[in-house]
Amino acid sequence: MSNTDVNQKNAEIDNPDGGPDFYCLGAWNMAGIVTFEHQLATLPSPSADQIQIDGYNITDMDSAGAWILLRFIHQLKNQGKSIAYSGLGGSFCSPEGKGSDRPGGA
Repeated sequence: MSNTDVNQKNAEIDNPDGGPDFYCLGAWNMAGIVTFEHQLATLPSPSADQIQIDGYNITDMDSAGAWILLRFIHQLKNQGKSIAYSGLGGSFCSPEGKGSDRPGGA
């Protein structure tokens, strides 16, 4: 394990006051998947129909982290929620693989 791994904060999702905004923080990778899955399972279902997922503070994401985030998004969509994204670039949020909300298309 490198010093970078030790210093990276584990994945978190912050939902202040149970509102429509979800802030993704830290390293979304295999290292913290079990603890993080428990946190997601205990989040209350938001009452708002429009949900905002902010990924600007994700410091690292591997396929395990992406899978967890996509599973969470599908769970919200299955509850009839409309999802808006910020800070998640590339084709992550677009089924068509188009566009990015980051400057320069990164």
